Amino acid sequence: MLKSRSFFAPLRELEGLRPGIKGAGNLERFDYWLNLIRASQLRVQTWLLAERLTAKMKQINAVPQPDQKRSLVRDEALPLRLALARSYENLIAAFVACARSPGEIGTISSIESGSRERIVAPHDAALAQLLGAPLPAEAAVTTAYRGTPRVFVSAPRTQMNAGEPQEIRAFVLSGPKCTGVRLYWRPLGQGRFKPLAVAHRARQAYRAALPASSRDTLEYYLEAALEDGRTVLWPATAPAINQTVTVW
Repeated sequence: MLKSRSFFAPLRELEGLRPGIKGAGNLERFDYWLNLIRASQLRVQTWLLAERLTAKMKQINAVPQPDQKRSLVRDEALPLRLALARSYENLIAAFVACARSPGEIGTISSIESGSRERIVAPHDAALAQLLGAPLPAEAAVTTAYRGTPRVFVSAPRTQMNAGEPQEIRAFVLSGPKCTGVRLYWRPLGQGRFKPLAVAHRARQAYRAALPASSRDTLEYYLEAALEDGRTVLWPATAPAINQTVTVW
C-alpha cells in the first residue's frame, strides 16, 4: 500500500492545482484527467485491499478456536471488508465522473460485471458464518450517483456530410431525476437558437438528431432539467461556447 501511495503521489499535487483553474471549459478538461488518474489509483487501492482481506481470511481460517476466529473477523476482517466496499464505490464514482465515450462507459460495465462479486464479495458467506450473523448494511456497495449533476454526449461528431442527419446520444448523470432534455441549435453565430425535440430512450438516456443541412457549420448545446429545479448544460461552456459541426 505504501508503494502505491508513493507511485500516485503526483495525484495529490494535481489535486492541489484545481482551485487555480479558471473557466468552466478548462475546469471540465482538468477534472477529466484528474478523475482518470484518481480512478487508476483507486483501482490499485481496491485490488490491494481485496488481497489483504484474502490474506486475513487465510490467517483466520488457520486459527483453531471459534471464539478467537469470531473476534478476528469482527475486529480485523470486517473493517477490511467495509473499507473495500467504500474503495470500490469511490473507484466507480471516479470512472463515472470522467465517462465521455462508449469505451469509457464500457470500462465501467466491464468492472461492474466482472469484478464486483469477485473482488468485493468472495468472502461474504464465510464472514457471515464466522460472525454468526449477516454482514451489516454498510457492507453493500451503493449504486447511487454521488457526483455533480452533468449531461454529456457520447462521442460527438464534429463533421458530417451535407444532407446527412446526425444522431446525438445524450446521457444525464444526477441524483435528482432528470425531467427532460432540450437541444438548441443554429448556424454558427447566426440568429437565435432553435429548440429541437429530444427523445427519452431509457432511464436517463436521450436521443436527438440535428436536421440535415447543406454545407455550413452548426453549433448546438443541450440543457437538462432536474426535478429539484436545477438545469445542467453541455458543453460546460454553453451557451457562450457550444459544440460545433461542420457540414461538407
